[in-house]
Amino acid sequence: MIENKELFIDDLVEGNVYSNCIIKGDDHTFRLERVTLIKCVLESDDLYRAQFINVYLENCDLSNLEFDESHFSETTFDGCKFFGTSFYRAYFLNVSFKQCMMKYINLSNTKVRSLTFEGCFLEEASFVEVEHKNLEFKNCEMNHLDLSSTLLNKIDLSSSEFQEIQFTQSLLKGLILNEHQALALLTSFGVKIKK
Repeated sequence: MIENKELFIDDLVEGNVYSNCIIKGDDHTFRLERVTLIKCVLESDDLYRAQFINVYLENCDLSNLEFDESHFSETTFDGCKFFGTSFYRAYFLNVSFKQCMMKYINLSNTKVRSLTFEGCFLEEASFVEVEHKNLEFKNCEMNHLDLSSTLLNKIDLSSSEFQEIQFTQSLLKGLILNEHQALALLTSFGVKIKK
């Protein structure tokens, strides 16, 4: 394990574990492959089109970073913090976010081939026009989630809690909710429920 160092991206060696390190980008594409980062900070002026392949990140603060058009494959974010982070037009393949704090994140126009949010707190998160296969939310707390223009077929929110969700009504078919969520949704359409 390498600890408490300030390193450039090119200094990272596949298979190593880095803890409490500052990882700095350089002039070319930011690419991480087969490394573990624990409580690390990423510093780069340009994370546009970054690549994360088989990476494990634990308790890292990735707030206010822009991963626009980046590629994430076989990557896990565990206990990480994302405040104001942008993933606009990013691509996710077999990626999971576990126990992450996610406020004001932007995942609009992303392409998803298996993306799981488990035990995450999502507030004011934008999932507008997400093209997806296997997008999952398990035991999450969600406030003011925007799923506008995203096909909701096969998305299961039944184990999660939410206060307000924006969506496109014509794309609602196939959304999976629990009984209480379904009643709240019907009420939002002006349906009166008799008890």
